[in-house]
Amino acid sequence: MQIEALPANVYETFGMTETASHIALRKVSATRGPFYTLPGVRVDQSDENCLVIHAPHISTEPIITNDIVELVNKESFYWIGRKDNQINSGGLKIHPERIEKLIRTFVQQPFFVTSLPDHLLGEKMVLLIENGGTVNIANVQLNLQNELDRHTLPKSIFVLNQFMRTGNGKIIRHATRNMMMTGEIEIVEQS
Repeated sequence: MQIEALPANVYETFGMTETASHIALRKVSATRGPFYTLPGVRVDQSDENCLVIHAPHISTEPIITNDIVELVNKESFYWIGRKDNQINSGGLKIHPERIEKLIRTFVQQPFFVTSLPDHLLGEKMVLLIENGGTVNIANVQLNLQNELDRHTLPKSIFVLNQFMRTGNGKIIRHATRNMMMTGEIEIVEQS
């Protein structure tokens, strides 16, 4: 059963360690509306499109985050992705989180989109999938071609033996990618 179908109001919250709390929420629905700030919280955008939080009860200074957002107004925003995950491929800024949202519909194993150095593009986008049984790369490629345009299509797919994780199980993207590049994590299969 999808969360949207539950006979209850379900909300997703937006918070971070820097605020020691949640600063916004949105109702979980198929349309994925914006986050709305909690009382006493206002938001703005930096020159790099990152979220700036104004919450006097949390900090006397504005809190500048690494979260790229699309601002609706001073009390609502759409979360796009993390600045530190952004890929600059041939001058095109790609937000992996947007691509991952589409991929999640047909890849069941843990995965993430990242980049590798490329002499022509600067960075090329790649898909890393954790080996959790059978991964049919040909099927994944076919689905990717059907769902994404050529500019947002991963240039390569790597199936890795394992991902690096934090103590609570969160994937450590940069460490996993770097350890794959140095051979510290085994590549099981690649396209």
